[in-house]
Amino acid sequence: MAELEGALSKTTGKHRVALDWFHENKGDIIAWSDIQKFSSDHSRLVNQAKGIYKPGYSDYALSLCTIQN
Repeated sequence: MAELEGALSKTTGKHRVALDWFHENKGDIIAWSDIQKFSSDHSRLVNQAKGIYKPGYSDYALSLCTIQN
């Protein structure tokens, strides 16, 4: 846990807010509507399509989405 806190402490702004959201919701099943609400209130978390989402404001990827067959 200390390693995660150390990494997060180096992150700021929208990217930090989004990473905190992921950390707070880990292990939970989240409705798409809740993801959309967070995105409209704060910043986008994922792409609806399959792939890696890297926000324009960041040098780093934020999330990745896969589709189970």
